[in-house]
Amino acid sequence: MSTASTAFETSTTPSIPEHQTSKKMGGSAAGGGNAPPVTSSKRDYKGFVAGVFSGIAKLSVGHPFDTVKVRLQTSKDGHFKGPLDCVLQTVRKEGVSGLYKGATPPLVGWMVMDSVMLGSLTLYRRLLFENVFSRPEIRRITPFAKYQDRHTLPSFGHGIAGIMAGTTVSFIAAPVEHVKARLQIQYAADKSKRMYSGPIDCTSKILRTHGLGGLYRGLCATILFRSFFFFWWGSYDVLSRWMRERTELSTPAINFWAGGISAQIFWLTSYPSDVVKQRLMTDPMGGALGDGQRQFRWWKDAAATMAVARPMRRTSPITFFLAAFLAFGFLFFLLSPSSSATAGDTSQQRREDAADNPLSPPTKPFLKSQPVRNDGLKAPPPVVHYDLNKLTTTSDSADKGERVLILTPLARFYPEFWDNLHQHPPPGFEPPLQSQDEKERHKLENQKARRESMSRARNSLLFTTLGPATSWVLWLDADIIETPATLIQDLTGHNYPVIVPNCYQRYYNNDHKQMEVRPYDFNSWVDSSNAQSLAESMGPDEILLEGYAELPTYRTLMAYLADTESPNPRRVIELDGVGGTALMVKADVHRDGAMFPAFPFYHLVETEGFAKMAKRLGYQVFGLPDYFVYHYNE
Repeated sequence: MSTASTAFETSTTPSIPEHQTSKKMGGSAAGGGNAPPVTSSKRDYKGFVAGVFSGIAKLSVGHPFDTVKVRLQTSKDGHFKGPLDCVLQTVRKEGVSGLYKGATPPLVGWMVMDSVMLGSLTLYRRLLFENVFSRPEIRRITPFAKYQDRHTLPSFGHGIAGIMAGTTVSFIAAPVEHVKARLQIQYAADKSKRMYSGPIDCTSKILRTHGLGGLYRGLCATILFRSFFFFWWGSYDVLSRWMRERTELSTPAINFWAGGISAQIFWLTSYPSDVVKQRLMTDPMGGALGDGQRQFRWWKDAAATMAVARPMRRTSPITFFLAAFLAFGFLFFLLSPSSSATAGDTSQQRREDAADNPLSPPTKPFLKSQPVRNDGLKAPPPVVHYDLNKLTTTSDSADKGERVLILTPLARFYPEFWDNLHQHPPPGFEPPLQSQDEKERHKLENQKARRESMSRARNSLLFTTLGPATSWVLWLDADIIETPATLIQDLTGHNYPVIVPNCYQRYYNNDHKQMEVRPYDFNSWVDSSNAQSLAESMGPDEILLEGYAELPTYRTLMAYLADTESPNPRRVIELDGVGGTALMVKADVHRDGAMFPAFPFYHLVETEGFAKMAKRLGYQVFGLPDYFVYHYNE
């Protein structure tokens, strides 16, 4: 029989909606792996940090390609025969450094631009999901949203977030790209013959002659160009969903291929607008700058005067074939109900089958009436995958919102309940004890059966409540009636795998006529050679217990190490055994197999056996001798 028990889970920060907490868990094996695109606002900064490194990588690898692109887009007919000729001429006349002309503005600018772009993209995704696409009436009219998991932002929403992020970053990108483009089209190998000696000189001359408006020339063209981020981020979501559902590729491989193909889709759709933007930004500004006569006043002027045949003459037939192939593939992925609907329905069904309550086990029982497949056999129950690699257990659990599962075995019940069970026992009921009286419970001859029964109760409680979002487990007995208000933060703050405070008891001293305190839990100890010798002399089914004169272990008991005069609650000692009155455990310790042995484990059971098992698994066990919790005085 398992004794009565209770459990509840708490977060050390205000509660987070389910669609946010599910981020810590991967989705179903058939497509839920596409993590929800929303994060806690405290984690939006990650997009900005990622953008910084993205900008550095893009500059190092991509700037020579960008230089060739800009020169081909803005040069006169006949100047270059094609991309390879442009590279060869640039290197021959200006050296390899010529390919990196104008690199300084994006060196700083792209770090800021990509940081703002990815950070704002993360923010807009979250805001769109929380305020727009989480509403059923909106999802019903959103293109293709019905084929996708309702717990995630639909692909159309990713595209809208891309437009918003592109517009935001355009206000930083426009002046950076303007200066970069003007530096890139300076063909003179001799620096003294160049109009601009560098980015600072270029910026100052434009500001001096044309003001801030001149520096922001091409802003509207930049916004229009970046509005095509809709196709970039929309297609990235479609492709990554499809690859997760239909391939066995790893996550890095999916990111690589989905990112590469979606970038090609973006450039194929946005390239004409990019040509117009570059023409505007490299067009002479005229006036006091003295760089020539201005040709284009507005975006439409540049677009209208550009002959369609001109850029097409420099385009390889292979490019047309690749463009057609990628465009067709993207439309197929986006519009095909057979690929999207089936996977989406499966993903949504599996998420609905997964347990929603964080106290539930990772998956809840499935009905026996599974759907019948085409071959006439019943389909297997869905499998739900959880990515526990993203689960954290840290010393700042409150700031990170880590979940703490509080388990309370042996909850109090009325004595009449126990008496009734004895008078009318259920079939097969064999109580470990004949009485729940305190003296009866603590008799030496009752300890093996009692502690083994407690172990089974603890394990049953643990195995049915430990969910995939749990970071910590706090074992808190029902008769612990007084703890510090910051118990959870204090225990997790040490960031140890297993840690236990000192359990004392308040009582009335009849001799002194006042309330005093005394040690209560003697199961937290440092092992001794005498105890080890006793264990070696025992039979295989015997257990070693603490606090009984019949078993003189001479262990160092944490209960007697407390400094009650000037306690230091942060003082830590290493232990070999622990009590379970208020025991904090990292959930991964339990996931690795450390449980409460209901059998002699090195002649130890229950919490003391758990400590031994945790240490055998390589975890350290600690105690806080000057940090007190108080037991009920029966």
